[in-house]
Amino acid sequence: PRGKRNGPKKNPNDTAPLLEDCKPIEVNEETRWKAKVFEGKEGEAAAVTEGEDSKEEVIRKALLILNKLSLTKFDKLSDEFINCGIGRDVECLTEAVSLIVNKAQEEQHFSSMYAGLCLKLAGTPFEGIDDDSGKKGKKFKKILLQRCQDEFETETSAKIEAATKDITDEEEIAYHANLLKKHYLGHMRFIGELYKGDMISIKIMLFCLPQLLMGEAPKTVDEEKIECFAKLMTVIGSSLEQQSEAMKSTVEIMAGKRPEDGPKVSNRIKFMLQDLLEMKSKGWVTRRKEETAKTIAEIHKEVA
Repeated sequence: PRGKRNGPKKNPNDTAPLLEDCKPIEVNEETRWKAKVFEGKEGEAAAVTEGEDSKEEVIRKALLILNKLSLTKFDKLSDEFINCGIGRDVECLTEAVSLIVNKAQEEQHFSSMYAGLCLKLAGTPFEGIDDDSGKKGKKFKKILLQRCQDEFETETSAKIEAATKDITDEEEIAYHANLLKKHYLGHMRFIGELYKGDMISIKIMLFCLPQLLMGEAPKTVDEEKIECFAKLMTVIGSSLEQQSEAMKSTVEIMAGKRPEDGPKVSNRIKFMLQDLLEMKSKGWVTRRKEETAKTIAEIHKEVA
């Protein structure tokens, strides 16, 4: 029988040590496993207080919330974004601004929503970050405008060169180039939405617009920048004219830069500028409706 072959069964309690003879397992603090959020320089772990997320965890949470953000759940998720820890110091707030700007560039049709999030953040006091001037969100707005300016002033060609310096495949280089060009167009639309929300002054806009019509050399143009100019004008043209009577002539001069009056450009750009002039003559109403984010209720209304 099986029991006889293996010998008599033993009761495990016969060999168990007495409780008073037991002692806790000794742990070597130098070699024991530690969570990654606590790894780093000596004493760095102490900086993460009990119940407080590390900066990496805060940014991870912020990105997860942004990925779920929609017009339908805007109020709830924007509150979660504000309260996830991004306002505890300048570094976290700067990272949060980068996340928003990147998302706005990648998702043009959600640019108004991300501008709305910025408007809400600008009205939020961040204890320990904002100064004593009484202005809510002053630091956030400063960080946001600086980031927008940096993106505006950085040439797309420089970004493409940096992104593709280690790539040899022509198709992959073309993919990254097209992606970065789309992001720059998305940035123009985002800037326009920020202006419409009074986050950017008309003075800044009137400085930016002529820059997009200038080439590297006199009497030359950068067609990609002209495309960005057209994109920006479709967003803010009407608002610019409404700011004051004095702005109307400025808008006319900018939007009226006809190809035949300046350097030679491609037919694509010629038609783009003609569309812009036509749009202006019709009160800045687009011939083709721009794709924008919609709530579920708005989608149901369109289908009905």
